[in-house]
Amino acid sequence: MKRAANEEIVRAKRRGNVVFAEALAAGLGTDGRHYWDPDWDKAAGYVMSPVIDEDPGTKDFQMRLLHTHDIDTTATDNCTFCTQ
Repeated sequence: MKRAANEEIVRAKRRGNVVFAEALAAGLGTDGRHYWDPDWDKAAGYVMSPVIDEDPGTKDFQMRLLHTHDIDTTATDNCTFCTQ
């Protein structure tokens, strides 16, 4: 979910290492700028692990890596819950 991690995946694949990588759907659809929203309830709705990158360009970067097959698949590790 971080640009640096994606870049390391690309470097490893270029060196010939066998690496399987996935992009999480949440990271392709939004960015982590919402973590800092003054409305705690809104900000808390974006908390997940791994953390979504705050850089809005990371999702486009990951989409390009999917297109070039440097990232192999998409997935979701999301577990939604409600406090009500």
